[in-house]
Amino acid sequence: MVCGWHIPVSATVVLQIYVILTEALRGVHPVQYALLSDKNRSIYDRLFDMVKETVPEANSRSISCDFQMAAFSERTAFPGVRLHGCFFHLAPNMRRPPVFLIEMWSMYRRVVDGDNHINNFSEAAHRRLKAELGMAHLAIWKLIYSLRKVQHATDLFYEQLVANHQPLKQLKKYRESDKRIVQIARQYNDRDSITYLQGLAHNYD
Repeated sequence: MVCGWHIPVSATVVLQIYVILTEALRGVHPVQYALLSDKNRSIYDRLFDMVKETVPEANSRSISCDFQMAAFSERTAFPGVRLHGCFFHLAPNMRRPPVFLIEMWSMYRRVVDGDNHINNFSEAAHRRLKAELGMAHLAIWKLIYSLRKVQHATDLFYEQLVANHQPLKQLKKYRESDKRIVQIARQYNDRDSITYLQGLAHNYD
């Protein structure tokens, strides 16, 4: 398991869908959908207990998640895990004062180590699910039908990877931009702060 994110909904008793994704065969795949009625710590504790019950061998080394404090029970459920905030959720909040440790929200090490590709798969999965749901107020049967439809497409993609097909590439301009960002990040000690930040800003779309 490498990433979790949520989509707010208002389907009767369901407040949000929390999606668990895992990295396998050069792709990131949604593997569990949790229909949650609240966002408190006890709900998240129960969620991750159930993840461990259904997948006893789950022993993630790294988890990316949104910045909900309650969700940090992931660290308790998976001792020793490296817990990261997801850039997908960090970007809209850049101007807010940080309320987490730098190691939680900094993307530097992940970029330098080449782990930032996970965000691309996660964001694509997030967009597909939001597009399929289409509206905020869904009847529970419509919600379940939509999740099954999305998962069917995900299963087909996974089987293509099993057959050794190549995953779809990013657009060339994004691949080149990602390469430049990695190069700039590795120049952290060689640039002054202004040109370092300017270089990253020029490549962030």
